[in-house]
Amino acid sequence: MRQRLNVINQIAVLEEKHRTDMIKLDEQAIAQQQQIWTQSLGTIENAFNSQLRGEPVNAPIIFEPPSSLVGATAQIWIAASGGSGGAADPNWGGCNVWLSSNGTSYVQAGTIIGPAAQGVLTAALSASSGFNPDTTDALAVNMAESGGILASATDTDAQLANTLCIVDSELVSYATATLTAAHNYSLTYLYRGLFGTAIALHAAGAPFAFLNSGAIFKYDLPAQHVGREIYVKLQSFNVFGGGVQNISACAAYTYTPSGAAFDHPVARSWMTGAPLDMGLVTTTPGVMDDFGSPLALAVELDVDLGGV
Repeated sequence: MRQRLNVINQIAVLEEKHRTDMIKLDEQAIAQQQQIWTQSLGTIENAFNSQLRGEPVNAPIIFEPPSSLVGATAQIWIAASGGSGGAADPNWGGCNVWLSSNGTSYVQAGTIIGPAAQGVLTAALSASSGFNPDTTDALAVNMAESGGILASATDTDAQLANTLCIVDSELVSYATATLTAAHNYSLTYLYRGLFGTAIALHAAGAPFAFLNSGAIFKYDLPAQHVGREIYVKLQSFNVFGGGVQNISACAAYTYTPSGAAFDHPVARSWMTGAPLDMGLVTTTPGVMDDFGSPLALAVELDVDLGGV
């Protein structure tokens, strides 16, 4: 009788172990199935996100930096970001840059990766006294359209233009960036009118961009394009490089290079000491002379030639 009870107890133990093992197997199977579904869902989600369209670009900042900044090679710089309604698009990964001379046929000139830190002034910035550093005025900006972050630097960084920015067409730098509200900064200890740009009054709403970043597109400007209108299309894509905007849906921005980045050949000759044939004084210069198309430039260099 005792042996029979022992056998029954052993059978019960085995049955319980079997049930426990089966439950463990079921749990493992369920976990494995959940993992498979999670991976599949992630793959589907990534595939969807990779084709999600990024928002079109905000109004870009297109300008010619002076030769004192870019050197001998004249350039056009473009600061761009993506968003809508004044808010940055976190899915915006960059844009392809297309250029045209007639607004019809476009050629890709390059690619912008990531948004530039751009925004708008929330208050007017006075023309200041013209003495640097400007410790009186504050540059108030809202960076919501790009989600850009502005970091403080040192007074020396401001002096060396390591925090170079553009406001309208004036180049400035700052030392201290104080976050005053979400996406809003107050920039102080300013250096104004850098690289020969004109110090001016800037109204609230004026465009602003931080320039010392890899997100600024820099295009070497051929001399023959000076004075000729060019068309710019910025074709958005997402952070995966997919979801590329149809180029026909891209806004065309126009810009006419003024030649501000080119030194006048006479000024360059005087600065370098290189000889320059200016032709006969009795010859009336035509529309096209030894110097190419006449350029309307601000005075770059005052030279004292001594007494007559």
